[in-house]
Amino acid sequence: MSDTSLCSKCQAPILWACTVNGKPQPLDLEPDPAGNIWLIPQFAETDRGWLQECRVIPKAEREASSLLPEQSPRYMPHHATCPDAESFRHPKRRAS
Repeated sequence: MSDTSLCSKCQAPILWACTVNGKPQPLDLEPDPAGNIWLIPQFAETDRGWLQECRVIPKAEREASSLLPEQSPRYMPHHATCPDAESFRHPKRRAS
């Protein structure tokens, strides 16, 4: 039930997951030992369909590698590696 596509800017393959807040999260398709995202064995319904849920691995857990399950691959958020990531960011709104 995972959803894959190509980044609309750099054309890299991406894997779509769902954050614990129900937001779609693009991830680099291949696991990365430097990544800070875990896929968890739950699915959520989103506007992209059913996506596997993911969670951010806190920095303290990443640094204490003994806390990480060895069999759990880590993923990098695509916005961290996309050469065109700035084009996806929305300008900050000014307070009136």
